Amino acid sequence: MLYQLLNISKILSQLSYKGELVILKTVASTNQYLLDNIYYLQSGDVCLAESQMQGRGRYGKYWFSPFGKNVYLSIYWLLSHSNRREPITILSLVVSVVIVEVLQSLGVNDIRVKWPNDIYFRGRKLAGVLIEVISKFRNCIHVVIGIGINTAMMLKVVEDSVSIVSLEEIGIKVDRNILAVKMINALYRSLIQFECCGFSSFISRWLSLDYFYNQRVKVFVDDRWVLGISKGINGNGELLLEYFGAIYSYSCLENVISIRSVSNSCVSV
Repeated sequence: MLYQLLNISKILSQLSYKGELVILKTVASTNQYLLDNIYYLQSGDVCLAESQMQGRGRYGKYWFSPFGKNVYLSIYWLLSHSNRREPITILSLVVSVVIVEVLQSLGVNDIRVKWPNDIYFRGRKLAGVLIEVISKFRNCIHVVIGIGINTAMMLKVVEDSVSIVSLEEIGIKVDRNILAVKMINALYRSLIQFECCGFSSFISRWLSLDYFYNQRVKVFVDDRWVLGISKGINGNGELLLEYFGAIYSYSCLENVISIRSVSNSCVSV
């Protein structure tokens, strides 16, 4: 299937919110473009690209970004920090819920979220999120939210020992312009909701999508593997792991590099 290139007029005509939109042919990464131009941006400005030369995920992991095959999208957002008690890292869980719900609206089933924010289809990675915090100033937090969704590439790419899958490979053919519109509109709505109500309006939605819930897993934290049973997340978006009869919490900031299954079967506890 031949996919249309991204069309700025087509996208802008369907956006519910009118931030600035730039579409680039090639860029180091959409996140980096916004970071490099941060002083000229308004909250809600978006960058899309046909390809990325240095696409990246969490911990600087490489994100394969061929021309015209996927959606590479970043949005700049200014979050009010006054009276906010939740860690900013929780925003990545919010965005993962947004991605899944948009994909579900396009007919994608059997998708789950691997903590904190990787989107999986039947054990293969379909999409990912990268949140970068620029600064905190006058009760505001400046963030760039990057999203990568595999739409049409058919190469058997393996990333960090995880097989990659695309929408086309699972039988979902969608115009990338339509996908971009749906994603941007959903992000706007959800970020406004998050600012208003916090994570409380997202936690049950995230838990219903938890890829590892009640499974035996191993978590690589502080240079060692910890084995236990995944018990979802708490109100701060921290991973809950049960072992030795107790439940422990881990945040994205505590050197949790990886979480992997050690058994494909669910565990009764």
